[in-house]
Amino acid sequence: MDTSRFKKLVICRAVTVPFFFQNHLRSTIEFTHRCGHTLILAATDGPELDLFRRMVPPCIVRPIEIVREISPLRDLLSVMRMVRILRAEKVDVLHTCTPKAGLVGALAGFIARVPVRMHTFTGQAWALRGSVVKLIGKLCDRLIIVLNTQCYADSDSQVAFMVENGVCSRGKLKVIGAGSLAGVNTSRFSRTNYDATKCHGLRAALKIPLDAKVINFTGRINRDKGIAELLDAFESLCLSRNDCFLVIAGPYDEGPGAISAADKARIEAHPKIRSVGYVADPAAYYAMADILCLPSYREGFGNVIIEAASLGVPVVATRISGVVDAVVENKTGLLVEPKNREQLKAALERLLNDDALRAKLGTTAMERARNLFDQETINNAIVQEYYLGANRVN
Repeated sequence: MDTSRFKKLVICRAVTVPFFFQNHLRSTIEFTHRCGHTLILAATDGPELDLFRRMVPPCIVRPIEIVREISPLRDLLSVMRMVRILRAEKVDVLHTCTPKAGLVGALAGFIARVPVRMHTFTGQAWALRGSVVKLIGKLCDRLIIVLNTQCYADSDSQVAFMVENGVCSRGKLKVIGAGSLAGVNTSRFSRTNYDATKCHGLRAALKIPLDAKVINFTGRINRDKGIAELLDAFESLCLSRNDCFLVIAGPYDEGPGAISAADKARIEAHPKIRSVGYVADPAAYYAMADILCLPSYREGFGNVIIEAASLGVPVVATRISGVVDAVVENKTGLLVEPKNREQLKAALERLLNDDALRAKLGTTAMERARNLFDQETINNAIVQEYYLGANRVN
């Protein structure tokens, strides 16, 4: 395709909270930036936006309050503010992620008549909620699909989930490449960057013996991430062996998704659990671990899985939509049923006890991550979608 006439698109990326830009979309933003497009970032204000203000040339940052909970008046104000931004900046492409930003953006983009309106679904928060919340969530997702010119899911199994739940027909959602939001930076998440000295140094800083087995959890400390089951499984493991540690890297979620006070106390009090909060370099924590564990109830894709895989770290995760695209069962990791403490413990114990199996799964995981999910390939495909969308309306 001749893309010369579309070299300078004005692209607005909108999410609910700026943490999402930094932790999930940074590589895509930087890639799109390098392609010469004008980038506008819209999200609730926060310190993470400063990173993009400092880019050379800087992104255009437009803080806009988008609340995560349902709030009709505040949501209406968000839509009105978004319409003003889209019109003032003469946006060619609006691409949203996260549920509330997706709804606000779909309404605003339609009203402002943005030519190309896109949304990427990254998991459905309503999937595990009560019937009323689930119905509202489905209706919102249907509206997002109707009002946008193209919608995506970050995994094939998520497309199947949406179709099975009557949200849309199969042809309404696309998956870019093999899936994921932005792939994985295989140069950054590489064993060559983390030799034994670095890994041993991090273990020493965390007061973990060099010969101990380390289970890593990376992500938001959220109820839906299966934290309660992970703690139960780990505590049970510690009854029969004294050589394993659990390292939890991620911030505590607040609000409806927060874990119980009792589970938070368990994390803080256990002598073999290290909770390190948000980390700027998760690769270092993957590299010093023996196993990644992601016992989520729901995921869009589970990007931490392919990040760890790129470093040769196998995973124990749950057999749910999204994750089944990131893990090839019994080849790159082990899968268990969600909320099943016994299965989770058994899978972790199996890998802890079998060095050869861990190595085999880790090697296969690394090869798959590098072959299918390299971020340059994924990000190039995303930018091509912008060109295709612009081509359709011109």
